[in-house]
Amino acid sequence: MMKNKIAYAVLVASLSLFSTQTFADVGNNAKSEMNAGLTTTQVTALIVKNHGVLSGVDVSTTKDGVVRLSGRVNSESEAEQLVEATAKIDGVKDVDTDKLEVVGSKHPMADAYLTAKVMGKLIGAAVSDKHFSNNDIHVETVKKVVYLSMAKGNPNEVYAVKVAESVDGVKKVKVLYLPTDKV
Repeated sequence: MMKNKIAYAVLVASLSLFSTQTFADVGNNAKSEMNAGLTTTQVTALIVKNHGVLSGVDVSTTKDGVVRLSGRVNSESEAEQLVEATAKIDGVKDVDTDKLEVVGSKHPMADAYLTAKVMGKLIGAAVSDKHFSNNDIHVETVKKVVYLSMAKGNPNEVYAVKVAESVDGVKKVKVLYLPTDKV
C-alpha cells in the first residue's frame, strides 16, 4: 500500500515536471530506469559472486542497456572475465570499459576488451539461438581487428562474423581457417 502511494507520488511529480510527455512515455522511461537499475544490480552481484568484492570497480547502466565499468582490476585476465560475464547478462547491449584500468598497466586494454566483448556476444548468441554454436570458434584481437579462428566450412562462420562486426570498436573482422587437427 505504501509502495503504491510512493509510486503514485513519483508519477504525479513526473507528470507535473514533464507535462508534454504522454503517459506511455512516462511508463517507458520508468521501465527503462528500472531495467538499468536491475542490470547494474545483476552486474554488481556477478562481480561479488565470481570475483570477490572488487572495491575498485564501479558499475552503472544507461537506459539503453550499456553497462559502464570503471575503476581498477588486478589483471588483464580479470578484466576480460568481467567484461565477458557482464556481456552475457540479459538486457546488456554493450559494455563500456573506457574507464576500467588494469593495475600496473601503462597502455589501454582495448584489444583485450574487444576480445572479451566479442566472446561475450558469441556466447550470448549461442544461448539465444539454438541453431548457433560458438564451440570451435577462437577469438583474438590485434589493433581492433578481430580474428575468428575456426575450421573451414564451419556452418556458424557467417553468423559469427556478423556478431563480431556488431561489437562497438571493432574495426574489421577476419576469419582464419585452422587445420582440422587443430580444431
